[in-house]
Amino acid sequence: MGAFRDFKKIIRQQEKEIQSFYQIACDFMQQQRFTDAETYLYKIKTIKSNDPVWMYGLGNVYRMQAQHTLAYHWYMQAAELNHAPSFYHLGLIEFKRHNYTLAEHYLKSAVMHGHTEAYITLGQIFLNQYHLNAAIYYFTQAKAYQHLDAYLPLAQAYSLQKRYDVAHELLATAYQLNIADTAHYLGNVYCQQRALKQAKDWYAYSFQTEFNLSSLEQLGQILCTEQQIILGEKIIQLAHLLDEETVLTDEQHALLGSITGDETQLYAHFKLR
Repeated sequence: MGAFRDFKKIIRQQEKEIQSFYQIACDFMQQQRFTDAETYLYKIKTIKSNDPVWMYGLGNVYRMQAQHTLAYHWYMQAAELNHAPSFYHLGLIEFKRHNYTLAEHYLKSAVMHGHTEAYITLGQIFLNQYHLNAAIYYFTQAKAYQHLDAYLPLAQAYSLQKRYDVAHELLATAYQLNIADTAHYLGNVYCQQRALKQAKDWYAYSFQTEFNLSSLEQLGQILCTEQQIILGEKIIQLAHLLDEETVLTDEQHALLGSITGDETQLYAHFKLR
């Protein structure tokens, strides 16, 4: 019994060391001290070579340095040990490559091993392919697990099905939860409903409160469709100039002020001169 207790004590001590070294490695990653992070991840390997956490950590180190081949390699090594976050990151990589079949495989593996955030990307895969019922299923699963990022794309999927009442209900909840970009999505839904006044109001509000340049551009597009072409094109141009942090003319400053009211925070956000 004494030997068994000693063995359990050693295991617990190793687990504490692994957790400590991994946290130190993560702190170094946040500071972009990647060599130091690697050092501590390899310390974990010396304690427990088959622990996927050090492999996953190396995947993160290389991903943060945009060394995608090496990141993929180490995520794959960890995934072979059924490490859910590694399956998730492999899925994200393939999703960004638009390799949806392989992305779906990895993301479903992530879900199977308990990584519920993967439901959101699964939903996005099917939304991108306009398989709306499947998208709604996966976004709803993510929402059931309290993932707030599911609300907006779920509302978008319902809106594309012209189930506007459900979309508005979801967006009302998202607004109450202070989920970023809700105002922009409300503008999108009203635009789909051809309720252009409400769409313009929400796009303007989105730009005023969250500096959303897509909202500003959409506002300009609506004005163009309403035959206010000169004003619409000026607003679209303004969105592009703000994105490029270009010096504005006096006329453009005046136009910006007419949209925002108070330009102080806006100037600071876009570093306007």
